[in-house]
Amino acid sequence: MTYTYLSKAVVIPVYKESVSHNEIISLSRCFEILGKNPIVFVCPLGLDLTEYYAIGDKHRVSISKEEFEPSFFEGLGGYNRLMLSKAFYERFCQYDRILIHQTDCFVFSDSFDYWCNFDYCGAPWIFNTEAKHVAANLFILSVRRFLKKILSKPNHWDTVQYKVGNGGFSIRNPKRFVEVIGQFEKNGIIERYRNPASHYYMEDVFWGVEVNRSSSRTLKVPGFSKALEFSFESLPSVCYGLNKERLPFGCHAWAKYDINFWKPHINKLGYEL
Repeated sequence: MTYTYLSKAVVIPVYKESVSHNEIISLSRCFEILGKNPIVFVCPLGLDLTEYYAIGDKHRVSISKEEFEPSFFEGLGGYNRLMLSKAFYERFCQYDRILIHQTDCFVFSDSFDYWCNFDYCGAPWIFNTEAKHVAANLFILSVRRFLKKILSKPNHWDTVQYKVGNGGFSIRNPKRFVEVIGQFEKNGIIERYRNPASHYYMEDVFWGVEVNRSSSRTLKVPGFSKALEFSFESLPSVCYGLNKERLPFGCHAWAKYDINFWKPHINKLGYEL
């Protein structure tokens, strides 16, 4: 794949004024590796970003902010609606791509340009604890999904297994997302995701799965194996094996999922956990 050099920005959603030790590590690494790009904090109206600006100043990074109604930051439901709103992506339409970098992410290399070839990418959802079983699971899952289409019996678990991917650390195409939201507002499907009854209908499932259910392939999204090069989230040790023991561009929720796996990799880069 060729590299595509497009205008891009790093977008960091925050909802609180204080910054934890782990968040300082995540943000410091982000600014160190990606600080040449515009850094934009997304936050509730009136939130004091003093602690965040201090980290940016230390790394000589210029920071701007985009403020939204506080209701968008009241739990997962509010954030879900924000990530499915035209208003959010319209703020970033001057960029060809944005990287959503939540405060629990960690970047290992600067391959932002490479991933701008996709409209959406996040860590693939993986559910088996042993790498050797993944290939067999993928085959079984393909059969089950085929039967589901024939029998019209939805299985939400099958919907996301080995799909791409988690939105906490994700590439997004703002202009295309505005268009897609308009399309899915007309058919009403997006409302299921704006008001989810379960976590399977969160915003990243919409972008990674729902929009490409038809054969038209609305968004360019990489497959499971390619997305492992982009990011890991759950079961990072399994992902590492599947990715031929190579670290991805970045990861999400490193302190939540197997911190013992991540600790030596992060410490090696000069960050003390």
